[in-house]
Amino acid sequence: MDLHHLGHSCLLVGTERARILVDPGNLSTDWHGAEDLDVIVVTHFHPDHIDLKHLEPLLEANPGARLLADRGTVEELGQRGFEVTVLRPGAQHTFGDLELGPVGGDHAVIHPGIPRIPNVGVVIAEEGGPRLFHPGDSHDAVPGGIDVLALPLSAPWTSMAATANFGRGIGPERFVPIHDRLLSEAGRAIHLRLADQLIRGQLLDLSENGPTRL
Repeated sequence: MDLHHLGHSCLLVGTERARILVDPGNLSTDWHGAEDLDVIVVTHFHPDHIDLKHLEPLLEANPGARLLADRGTVEELGQRGFEVTVLRPGAQHTFGDLELGPVGGDHAVIHPGIPRIPNVGVVIAEEGGPRLFHPGDSHDAVPGGIDVLALPLSAPWTSMAATANFGRGIGPERFVPIHDRLLSEAGRAIHLRLADQLIRGQLLDLSENGPTRL
């Protein structure tokens, strides 16, 4: 399984038999022009996780790709004429040699005055290989047996204490920082240092070092 961080919360997971793109949002352009995709996953309907302006060109460049999303995004995209499959927690989807399992259900609380929307994290597992967890914007789901955690580093809905506790609760062998475009370069360095200090697991900073084989 090869893992690419394509900016903010967008990850590309690939093997010789399947390629899955997660959360192509508007805080990154690194995923523009992605090809040979089998699946495009959207965890929730916020623009930093789904860029509506560039979604149609992405689908046109990948005519065989399936679009999967949380129930709220399915409703929104359905009204816009997109064909989308809902990700239901507990279900399992197979693409080549990758298994995709949705978990969770709701976005983290930003403020009591802001209604919560649906959010579905995904566990992506390779046959006989590692299990990767992308939680979207939530700390609610804590699936077991996770080898690699995509860790939201900074957001209006979290704090470093909550981020560290979430990472410790998952207990991954390795973690990859995501949801980091809200930080300055200096601020990101501070968050990475603290995460590396507080979370039990090896830090993989793909933004600095490029894609890696898990």
